[in-house]
Amino acid sequence: MSLRVHGLPMGGGDPPSVPTAPDGWATRLAKLIPAEALGLYGAATGVLPPMDNTTLRLVFLIIIAAACLAMSIAIRYKSTSLATGRPQVWAIVISSVSFVIWLMSLGIPNSPIPIPQELAFIPTIIAVIWTTAIGVFYRGDTGEGSS
Repeated sequence: MSLRVHGLPMGGGDPPSVPTAPDGWATRLAKLIPAEALGLYGAATGVLPPMDNTTLRLVFLIIIAAACLAMSIAIRYKSTSLATGRPQVWAIVISSVSFVIWLMSLGIPNSPIPIPQELAFIPTIIAVIWTTAIGVFYRGDTGEGSS
């Protein structure tokens, strides 16, 4: 399965003039979740030893998150440009934002974005709204000149 997103135009209409069948809502959503970054981040933070120094742990988490984000961008740039030679820039941006939202929702001690405990519910609300909105509004290749 390619990470390139193919969807129907927002107003319905004729099927897009792309070489593959349009993706359904769930498939488009799955392609926009940066699974490669999520898996890499989980594995990398899983091997971090326990640390008494929370500042040092935070530095390591930031470095790991930045490396995961960079690898995700590189993978998505390459994989979404295979069919046409042009990457789906919006899909890359959406996946990157999704990764950052996921990092925020992890909470302390696993997130490189420390959020106070009394506000820990906010990233989860953002994730739910983001996931719903992206699945509805981002179509990818629709045959209408969008990418």
